[in-house]
Amino acid sequence: MRDAFGNAATAPEGALSADHAKPGYTLDLTPLDPPKMKGGLGAYEVSLEPTKSGTHVVHIRLHGHEITGSPVSFAVAPAAPHPNKCKLVREFPPEPELPVEKTQAGIRVTLFDKYGNQLDRGGVRVDAKALGAMVSQCTVEDHKDGTYTISLSAGAPGEVKVVARIDGTEIAPMPITFVKAAQVDAVQAEGPQELAKEGTLDVKKPAVESKPVESKPRRPSSADGDVQLQAQAFESAPASSKSPMNETDENPINETDE
Repeated sequence: MRDAFGNAATAPEGALSADHAKPGYTLDLTPLDPPKMKGGLGAYEVSLEPTKSGTHVVHIRLHGHEITGSPVSFAVAPAAPHPNKCKLVREFPPEPELPVEKTQAGIRVTLFDKYGNQLDRGGVRVDAKALGAMVSQCTVEDHKDGTYTISLSAGAPGEVKVVARIDGTEIAPMPITFVKAAQVDAVQAEGPQELAKEGTLDVKKPAVESKPVESKPRRPSSADGDVQLQAQAFESAPASSKSPMNETDENPINETDE
């Protein structure tokens, strides 16, 4: 800090402020701790610990106005790769194609640091091996951008487990299934059910939709005619006729003298 004559000066308490903009959020400012004096009269320091790689911007203001040289931009590089953050995905043949025996398959390794930033450089030691029947040795290609390709092949159909190490630390393995060329042709011609029959591909059967049962009208029978005739006879009976169950008043129960 300097005064109007160029002399080193001290800012009044609370006059200095600092704000931070993360990469990609130039308009979204986060207030930082006020600058603190360090190294003598007029010297101040702003400290922060960024966790996101990219270009960061810091605004320093005196009484709400940007000072000379503000804002200040600086780049943050990704940290060292973290095994629990790195990822393995199949690169070729691409999904949903199936790897064929005696042909090469590739797995893409993407490195991330402990904060989730993807590495943007190469030079990291990446080793890989394949576990399975008649599998080849793995070769690793460094793309110099934080990604690597593991190539391998299998001489017989079946599942192969690929294990990778990042700087000597093993990460979660990835299974990959090789099939016969004839099975790939069957899938392309008749669908994945062909592989399901041979037990090399797990295919879930679609649920069978239940259809509502339509009720059909029943054909009338001779019994129906008898019921109708009985109903008609009952309706045509004279009103004065009484059912034996209703004649309890006319035929009282005789009590026995004790």
